[in-house]
Amino acid sequence: MSRFLESLIDGIRAGDEEAFLGAGEIARAHVLGLEGTAVIEPYASLYAAEPITDVDAAVLKAVLVKHLSKNEAPHVAAAVRALGSFQDSTLVPFLRDRLANHLRLLLAQNAIVGNLICALDHSGESVITNGEYTISGTEKNIADARLYLTQFGLEFPW
Repeated sequence: MSRFLESLIDGIRAGDEEAFLGAGEIARAHVLGLEGTAVIEPYASLYAAEPITDVDAAVLKAVLVKHLSKNEAPHVAAAVRALGSFQDSTLVPFLRDRLANHLRLLLAQNAIVGNLICALDHSGESVITNGEYTISGTEKNIADARLYLTQFGLEFPW
């Protein structure tokens, strides 16, 4: 296994966000090659100098799966993006399970955000726009919460 791949794996285990970016770039290079794929530097050069083997790719996938299987894992979006770069249909059951899990979390969080919006609005704060509110209006709820919180100097990039 190459030194740069060992370093990426150590970074993933340590929760280093840059390592997930690197893993995705290396996976893309492994699956698609370098020509015409716009793999970013320094990963394109590292891969060109020492391409990873299928065995190395399997180890990297396993490390990403293990990371995503943990509760409270950091940088979940970056890890999922990296894993998706493998374009591996055998990962579909795992990815489907993760999607279901995170959709449940999103829906639970949306209910919390929605109830906070209502509580603030009922407490005299102008949070609800257009005079209407629905728990199922996730995008509107996010927009209302963002608009309200920007008044207090809080920004939430998407």
